[in-house]
Amino acid sequence: MAVAKLYNVALLSHRDGIGGLLAALCGSGCFHPSDREGLVDDPQILELASKAHGVYSEANSLLETATATGPTPSVGPGGLIYDGDMVQFVSALTQSMRTMKAEFDQGTPGPQDREELCSQLAGLREQGLVVFNDLRRIKVFPNLKTLVLVQGYVPADGLPNFRRCVGDYLLLCEPVEEKGSRDPCVPTLLRNKRVGSAFEEVTLAPGAPKYSDIDPTPIVAFVFPLFFGMMFADIGRGLALIAAGSYMRYRMKKQLYWAKLLQVIGISAAAFGAIKGDFFGIAFSTPFSRFLYIPEIYNGTVNMGAVVFLLEVAIVIGILHLSSAYVISVIDEVRSGRLIDALTTSIPTLIFYWSSVLLGLAVVGAGSQLSGLFASNAPTPLFLQVLGLKIPVRVTAAISLPQAVAALTVLILGRTVADVARHSGRTTDLAALGQSLMDAFLRPIEFLANTLSYIRLAVLLITGSILGSLIAELNSAGLVWFPVVIFANVGLIAIEGVIVYVQDLRLNIFEWLSNFQEGTGIPFVPLQPMATPQSIDRNEDVRSETLVSA
Repeated sequence: MAVAKLYNVALLSHRDGIGGLLAALCGSGCFHPSDREGLVDDPQILELASKAHGVYSEANSLLETATATGPTPSVGPGGLIYDGDMVQFVSALTQSMRTMKAEFDQGTPGPQDREELCSQLAGLREQGLVVFNDLRRIKVFPNLKTLVLVQGYVPADGLPNFRRCVGDYLLLCEPVEEKGSRDPCVPTLLRNKRVGSAFEEVTLAPGAPKYSDIDPTPIVAFVFPLFFGMMFADIGRGLALIAAGSYMRYRMKKQLYWAKLLQVIGISAAAFGAIKGDFFGIAFSTPFSRFLYIPEIYNGTVNMGAVVFLLEVAIVIGILHLSSAYVISVIDEVRSGRLIDALTTSIPTLIFYWSSVLLGLAVVGAGSQLSGLFASNAPTPLFLQVLGLKIPVRVTAAISLPQAVAALTVLILGRTVADVARHSGRTTDLAALGQSLMDAFLRPIEFLANTLSYIRLAVLLITGSILGSLIAELNSAGLVWFPVVIFANVGLIAIEGVIVYVQDLRLNIFEWLSNFQEGTGIPFVPLQPMATPQSIDRNEDVRSETLVSA
């Protein structure tokens, strides 16, 4: 449940043995070639890639001609596999392409022959595309006339298999240390099992984390269903999502990701529905009310006391969630060795956020009367209602204001200090100070907007509860309204489910991940070991974006 540990590997071969090296790298299935500064394209490798692309282009052209008046053929195996030498493999691809082109040039084949040839052509096209995508990514060290030196990365659990594949080509194999991973070209491979793997897409949405960063996927895997369940709290609607996910899991194998996701968020929604006491909008007494304060939101009229309480709880959850993002930012800076950035930016931001929150609560508790801020004995909001703590406003203000001023001062001067300490020369001290002043001005606004954004947790819960209750009231109108009730519940599940899912994404990506994940990491994408019918989307452009599990 973290970023997978990688090994930095270097491989050496004589120029006349380059075909064996390339076949070993591509065939291992776990080698990510390095693209760091200083490496260059090799003319011989580029020539092989060009030939592979020629096979892809010719096969694709023939297939378009052959299928203009017929159905698209199934993808055949192509009849070729890596035989230990990439040069010979590309040569065999090229020869097979020439043979098939000659058969087409002789005349239009019969239906049976045409189907077989088209299937083989589709296989050659896929193999040519895979080889081209693999070879164009491989770069070598320059100025080695008779030798070829390649560098890349291999995950620790794939190292034994990699050693068997490359054999004597392996020159260097050493672990990539976290503090030594500031090289921007070190890729990131996320390792999350079971439930966690369903939320890796959320983690990668703003871009991959860097190798030295914390993998936030386990936190997302806990918080995302938690937020969804809070906003979609209903046993019946949760069970409907579980049923839909189970159907997709066993009847729609290609939608396994969505199937798993629907099951997880459905369980969360059903669990919160059991705590709240709702089944398709029908309220019932729940044993959890003995231990938790669960206000009734709607009983003919909206309970404003419950609305205020839920809004306060949502804000508290938002404060805690955002605080965890700022804490992770500090940890990432320290882990990557950027101690100056941690001391001048990340840590002051965390302190400034908490002190701003406390100071804001004190101002609200004093009735927005700044003159009485340090004299009021009124209880600080949220502390009393949510936590049961009666802390006077004057105490909260006396603690938070000096901390806010000190943290803001460090933030304003921090950029200039960091630039001077690095001797970067990228910007003048005056420009850095101006940027810091602008950031300091916008930071409180950002804090306020991000924190208030979590109000949607309460708003969507209240809205769903009211709509569910209104639909449930139709049950008392008799069986004639039963079809209407079913249709209304299905519509509510579909519409509210999409809205809640989108808002959940917003909270996790834009409000949380964006506060610490820069998205500048490189996803670990190994070279593909084989061209298979499932490995390439036949309708996509020539590109090397396909992810293959190492």
